[in-house]
Amino acid sequence: MKVLRYSPVTKRIYWIVEFSNLSGLFSCDPTKCTTTVVEMMPRAPRLLGRIALDSTHVYFTDKRAVSGGVYRCPLAGCDAAPEVLATPQAGPTNVAVSDQVVAWVDELAEPTASYVVWVAK
Repeated sequence: MKVLRYSPVTKRIYWIVEFSNLSGLFSCDPTKCTTTVVEMMPRAPRLLGRIALDSTHVYFTDKRAVSGGVYRCPLAGCDAAPEVLATPQAGPTNVAVSDQVVAWVDELAEPTASYVVWVAK
């Protein structure tokens, strides 16, 4: 388990797991969280970086160099493909949300620099 967040809105925990051939964003009810109640939210394999939550969505980065991006899914889960907020990104990692923006660190924008990038919600 890499990143763990709790949503007081849904009363669920959300986390990222990375395997050698698959990354997943999962959620479950913490009062009965077993592998039988965990949901894989994004359907496509990605190299997930970090997650952030607001009252309606879970935001996450795909930190693949050059072809990475920033996405979001409803807290209830991604039945369809995740919504694309920004792609391609050179290597997005940490992500944060406010009432107005989604911000992330793009670590591979240049070989010697990292940038904070943002988009309006």
